[in-house]
Amino acid sequence: MQVTLGILLVSDSVSNGTSKDRSSLALKEFAARQSWFVLQESVVFDDVEEIRKVLQTWTEQPTRLDLILTTGGTGFGVRDVTPEAVSPLLEKHAPGLVTAMLTSSLKITPLAALSRPVAGVRGRTLIVTLPGSPKGAVENLEAIASILPHAIDLARGGDSRAAHATPIESLQSGFLARVTTGAPVPDGADAVVMVEDTEVAEMTADNEEAFISVLARVVANENIREIGSDVRKGDVILDPGSFISAQGGGAALSSSFPGIDIVSLGPARDEPQSLKELLEEGLRLADVVITTGGVSMGEADIIKPVLERELVAFGVVADVLEDDRAKLIFSLPGNPVSALVGIYVFVLPALRKMAGFPDPRLPVLRVKLGHAVEQDPRPEFQRARVVVEPGSGELVAHGTGSQRSSRMLSMRGANALLVVPPAQETPGAWGPGSAISGELEEGTLVDAWMTGAL
Repeated sequence: MQVTLGILLVSDSVSNGTSKDRSSLALKEFAARQSWFVLQESVVFDDVEEIRKVLQTWTEQPTRLDLILTTGGTGFGVRDVTPEAVSPLLEKHAPGLVTAMLTSSLKITPLAALSRPVAGVRGRTLIVTLPGSPKGAVENLEAIASILPHAIDLARGGDSRAAHATPIESLQSGFLARVTTGAPVPDGADAVVMVEDTEVAEMTADNEEAFISVLARVVANENIREIGSDVRKGDVILDPGSFISAQGGGAALSSSFPGIDIVSLGPARDEPQSLKELLEEGLRLADVVITTGGVSMGEADIIKPVLERELVAFGVVADVLEDDRAKLIFSLPGNPVSALVGIYVFVLPALRKMAGFPDPRLPVLRVKLGHAVEQDPRPEFQRARVVVEPGSGELVAHGTGSQRSSRMLSMRGANALLVVPPAQETPGAWGPGSAISGELEEGTLVDAWMTGAL
């Protein structure tokens, strides 16, 4: 792992030339053994403002470093002010690193109790203060050297789960494994159950999940998408003469009505601070911010908690829309079809309302199903093609194939979203709970939200 390093010596005597710098040299030799790259070096007096000025420069772009080590000024002396200079700059303190250094030093000398180190993160840079003596500086650094690469990776915005994850090669009967959306399914597994349909029945002594209760009926292949199943070899993607549109992307929004300028914020990491910064930038640049992904129940789905804690008073869409002065944030699912349906159901009507449309909603027609439609336990907007039936003149809706949320082919030729009500419960159909299943028969009348022309 490549680490860029800055070493700041805090010493009145070295600064005024009455003593030589030996601590920085010792730290550079240690860094060379770790293959760290020393990009910045400086010497300052024991002065709060001088110390802060250097650290602020080193933690800002484009000179930002991964790690800064200060040496000197951490004791009880009258001029020892390094902790006082560094602490207010830290956005996240790292008391664990401080404890590790003190614990290691106390094994060597009781005088370590007089040391006052601090450590933490500023921006995406880890800062650690070390004693002024070469021996003490290196001994403290050795105490935490093995965990610094992981700490630096996290400060950069890395994923803590990846460092602790143990790949599961095969799953035995009676066991389950946690997987994220889009992750490979372990050998031996033939279904995936959503985390919201489970509960923890028992925890281990170290606070890990020991036994899990599954609360929903699960069938083979549920929530598993075979590689290549969205489009198979030989499938027709578009017929000759088909009209090509963005189907919900930026072009679709801007072509819905004039006056919309779209700014791309780029991808965001599943990391609270970087996500917050990107959302704040979006709110500064735009009246409406649209995100996609990070809204489910997984450990990395952090959109809602970041918004609730940092940026907005979270509420239902209707409540937000009452305030014409509010800047709106729409957080849509990561699956492309789900996001597109969210655009039509929530975003497009809101933008039309903001633009002054007398009726911002999509046109709604009552249509007849051209075939039976399977119902889900939850209400659904299914993609369909509504046509005028020759002869009878009736409006008839035909599905566009598999409706799963990843299959963009379900949008091919679609001009409507069918409002399919949830299935009804069938008591006692499975274990202690109930199964939910149902079907709307051919000829049933349903509402169709029109997304295109007939």
